[in-house]
Amino acid sequence: MRFYGAQRPTTDVDILVGRSPENARRLLCAIEKLLGHAPGFTQAQLEEPRKKVHFGRDGYRLDILTSVDGLDFKAAHQSQQHALEKRLVIPVVSKSDLAFIKKAAAAGDERRRIKEEKDIEFLEAL
Repeated sequence: MRFYGAQRPTTDVDILVGRSPENARRLLCAIEKLLGHAPGFTQAQLEEPRKKVHFGRDGYRLDILTSVDGLDFKAAHQSQQHALEKRLVIPVVSKSDLAFIKKAAAAGDERRRIKEEKDIEFLEAL
């Protein structure tokens, strides 16, 4: 949301990842290297469809999404945008894919509905 200009505070970073065994292995290794120890989830969890892995230890608050019903990961990957932060290129989901993910989240979790709907309105107004 910040990439698209939203000024609201954020509580975490959501990461949409490909579920292939090789990608899951690489992601797990990168997180282990960052932390210096194994995280509280497994490679097998990163390979499961429709999994949301919560990762909130060691000062990092991430939600890793392994898939979203109705969203093709390969197509989302191809339409990604890029942010530049301290000379690091960060892939960012496209505005339309982000709105789709937020609609799915609003439909699936009543507690998040109001926040997600505000985000969707913001994205659709751009």
